[in-house]
Amino acid sequence: MDGPYWAYTHRKPLGVVGAIVPFNFPLAMAAMKLAPALACGNTLVAEQTPLASLLLGQLTLEAGLPPGVVNILSGRGRVAGAALAGHPGVDKVVFTGSTEVGRLVGATAGRNLKPCTLELGGKSPLIVEPDADLDLAVSTAQDANFFHQGQCCTAGSWVFVHEAVYDEFVARSVHAAQHRSVGNPFDEAVQQGPQVSRAQFDKVLGYINTGHKEGAHLVAGGSRIGNKGFFVEPTVFTGVRDDMAIARDEIFGPVQSIMRYRTLDEVIRRANGTHYGLAAGIFSSNLNTVNKLTRALRAGMVWVNCYSVGDSSIPIGGYKDSGMGREKGEDALQHYTQVKAVVQPLRGAAWTAPSKIDYESLAFEALQDVPRKLLIGGKWTDAADRRSIAVFDPRTEAHLIHVAAAGEADVDAAVAAARRAFDEGPWPRMSAKASAGGTERGRVLYRLADLIEQHADELAALETLDVGMPITFSQGLEVPQTVDIFRYYAGWADKIHGKTIPVDGPYWAYTLREPLGVIGQIVPWNFPLIMAAWKLAPALACGNTCVLKVAEQTPLVSLRLGQLALEAGLPPGAVNILPGIGEVAGAALVRHPGIDKVVFTGSTEVGRLVAEAAGRNLKPCTLELGGKSPLIVEADADLGLAVSTAQDAVFFHQGQICCAGSRVFVHEGVYDEFVARSAQAAQHRPVGNPFEAEVLQGPQVDRAQFDKAMRYIDLGRTEGARLAAGGRRGFFVEPTVFTGVRDDMAIAREEIFGPVQSIMSYKSLDEVIRRANATPYGLAAGVFSSNLDTVNTLARALKAGTVWVNCFTVMDSAVPFGGYKDSGMGREKGEDALQHYTQVKAVVQPLKGAAWM
Repeated sequence: MDGPYWAYTHRKPLGVVGAIVPFNFPLAMAAMKLAPALACGNTLVAEQTPLASLLLGQLTLEAGLPPGVVNILSGRGRVAGAALAGHPGVDKVVFTGSTEVGRLVGATAGRNLKPCTLELGGKSPLIVEPDADLDLAVSTAQDANFFHQGQCCTAGSWVFVHEAVYDEFVARSVHAAQHRSVGNPFDEAVQQGPQVSRAQFDKVLGYINTGHKEGAHLVAGGSRIGNKGFFVEPTVFTGVRDDMAIARDEIFGPVQSIMRYRTLDEVIRRANGTHYGLAAGIFSSNLNTVNKLTRALRAGMVWVNCYSVGDSSIPIGGYKDSGMGREKGEDALQHYTQVKAVVQPLRGAAWTAPSKIDYESLAFEALQDVPRKLLIGGKWTDAADRRSIAVFDPRTEAHLIHVAAAGEADVDAAVAAARRAFDEGPWPRMSAKASAGGTERGRVLYRLADLIEQHADELAALETLDVGMPITFSQGLEVPQTVDIFRYYAGWADKIHGKTIPVDGPYWAYTLREPLGVIGQIVPWNFPLIMAAWKLAPALACGNTCVLKVAEQTPLVSLRLGQLALEAGLPPGAVNILPGIGEVAGAALVRHPGIDKVVFTGSTEVGRLVAEAAGRNLKPCTLELGGKSPLIVEADADLGLAVSTAQDAVFFHQGQICCAGSRVFVHEGVYDEFVARSAQAAQHRPVGNPFEAEVLQGPQVDRAQFDKAMRYIDLGRTEGARLAAGGRRGFFVEPTVFTGVRDDMAIAREEIFGPVQSIMSYKSLDEVIRRANATPYGLAAGVFSSNLDTVNTLARALKAGTVWVNCFTVMDSAVPFGGYKDSGMGREKGEDALQHYTQVKAVVQPLKGAAWM
């Protein structure tokens, strides 16, 4: 990383995993969840069907797994499953089942701010080209659909056959279905047993009757076998239209629909014309055809000249409404761990002083060129209802300008523009390389970084005017980091790729990392420029398109960034920028069915609503939420460094930072001296006009934040904390220091978002670990000590996404950032962020006559 620091990450287990296993493959599905969760060090509660799973429970005890590591519950989904998915003590939810139930699970997990992996329903297309090996295609298509009585989420029940071989394929398929062996599943010669229950049996026969009524041609099967048991004949329909229920819905039974097509483009359009996206099959001997289809099909698994070939190393999971996350393979491990970043200094560092420019005058000059409209589809447009937002100077509350306020209609328009840009535009199809051609994604992002750098003073001035950040920080910190993050991800653009995977048998497999699609992003008011960069840069580098909802309090610098994005050459619709009220535009964006992912930075309370809405729509989300970060000062710490850094940790940007180190634990051996030095430093901290170079603290962003900070100061006094410095009223809030703070006081528990420092004493390392972790938050932490063992113990014991050692708030584009517990899920920045803006497609092909295996 840049500067005199070094950083490392380690992956930690999430904690307690709640796993809900379906009826169709109780043993394999349990293994797909238990094995990676346990390998990562988690414990697990699994709700599943009995018999095989209960025997597996016995074997886990026999194998020596400690009590409580694996807990197996057999019960009804509406009771035990619902209770497990909604339990506050579960740290992650993993579910395999129907899309309908998956929406409920996703919404419940989101409401509790728990990450979830969902492997849901499918309606998998199987495409047969005219050059296919027809014997192989017919037999494999039968197995793809009739295997396990069709009770398989990846069942290839939707067969598209080129018109040149359609009639022959149908004739062979009918003959094969009529000769398929159905009966007692304990008979080794039997290929198909009964449906699992009366409910599944009735459901399958219901779809067969619906196929009849809707006009499909029943050419094989279609009836019950015998009068006992739940046996259904292998059933084949032809003459099936795309709008029929048997072509649209997941049947979970032995019902094959065969449809004809003429061209490759036609079959791609029709195969993708479903809200599912779990798997697909391709039968062709033409390399170009195979390559085109594997990339064009919107599915998480593509089998080529084979089907249902599985391996522990091949990830499986769906696009669209077929779920989120992946099981199996290395990818699964990402979903059972969380990243902790640890940053340490190599030597002392200082803030960069701003240059001798009249930034205040520059800000008002730049204000005249800031767009007042919404950026949608590459054009600046008024809000559909002509509403606007007033923007104020946080120093004086003086009115600056009005900008358009996006409403629901504007969100619809922006999402539609982003969708066109993704589905039809050049951005996801550009070469990722930043070569000399000048149109590639990497080069466009580099060009945007260059433009931001060229306009650095103007952007810094606007940032200070917009949010009240001291110019020392906006010019010396925020704008340079914004430049760096666009360059960092421009460099990643041609390094985002899948892997080749060794598998058993005569097959080979590889994965593709593909962009998710349209990303809905909501940025907070406190760091409008860098927060936009954190979200836009990795999303764009991966080939996504974006709708960015910016905060109503601070829209200026984001709108200017939109101008620079267009100037850099981003195609129309690749980036759409909407200033607007959170309850209106933000809510509309989060619940919009046309987005493929939600990214939000803001309060934990709003984050719950965002996650619930995203979960209900089966959209993955990344949340960077609130914090109450502990800063621990050991007795052997460099006290001068600890005091000054602790002040910056909480007073930087007026305390309006999610990772503010507002909860300071000081060892009793140095407590009194630390307090005395802290009170003196707070009293001498320069507060005033943020455009003055020597000022380190400006105003709160608006009246609401000012009043909130003052309420907490008054509450601290009322609850008995001692005010050691500051706390008097004025438009600017004084740097405020409390001592004698108990852990149960509001100022020690709740995120204040203001310049309020609470200093508490402790006696032992075990005590401070327990107290520091006794919070629903887990965004960041600080450690000050010269003892290596102490630092290593605390860095691992603290439940926080970032731990700074003998420093604080040191950021770098390469270091991931995000929270544990109620501080969010997912990570921004670094390589980790790229995982959240892509989805994995696994492609499996047979090997014939390979030189080596």
